[in-house]
Amino acid sequence: MHEEISIQIFQDNYPEFLKNIYIINASVYFTIVFPIIKRILSGALLDKIIVYGKEGWKEVLLSVIDADVLPKFLGGNRTDPDGNPLCNTFLVHAGMIPEKYYLTKDFSKIAEKEGATYITVEKQSKFQVPIYIQYADSILNWEYEVKINDIGFGLIVETKSSDLQEKELIPIHKVLTELKSETGMYRCKEAGTYYIIFDNSYSWFSSKEIYYRTWVTNPFDTAFMKEDTFAIDF
Repeated sequence: MHEEISIQIFQDNYPEFLKNIYIINASVYFTIVFPIIKRILSGALLDKIIVYGKEGWKEVLLSVIDADVLPKFLGGNRTDPDGNPLCNTFLVHAGMIPEKYYLTKDFSKIAEKEGATYITVEKQSKFQVPIYIQYADSILNWEYEVKINDIGFGLIVETKSSDLQEKELIPIHKVLTELKSETGMYRCKEAGTYYIIFDNSYSWFSSKEIYYRTWVTNPFDTAFMKEDTFAIDF
């Protein structure tokens, strides 16, 4: 899904960045997959993709790229200083990505913070975190992270003045926290019991491990009066 969105953004906004794509030595597997990929590509982008099997591509590449620039393994004259036709000194060939380039996140970072709590939300279930707000206009703050995959997140409230037993404040939506923890805040217009919801009811197979913490900034706290204080206010 993310790849489709990236391709759509690229072809809609930067179509002239790409001159041509030459696909060579296309296998029978490529002919099966490519018709599926074509469905998400614009006509202008498809016109720039030229596909070859095992024959005919060398002559075409030499017609658009100078032989002294084109690597020798692609039919040109250029090699590495030691004569290697693969030109490893300036080309990065397909292969495993070195681990030094991996984006990683230490799942235990929130665990080291004050007030952190660990929970497991089982598959096809929800977990509610109750927070009692004593004063109207207090700010409810939260931070959480999921060890693997995503989790549904939402916020509801129960107040004495509410006509409904529960009022939805933030609709449940999926959040991915594999690269960094999720933080947020909400200005509570009324006193009452607010519930943060971690929703895993959509998952049929996987439970979710979560670290979370919450804290409340009430209207009388000094930090509340700072000019850069802000909150979601519906």
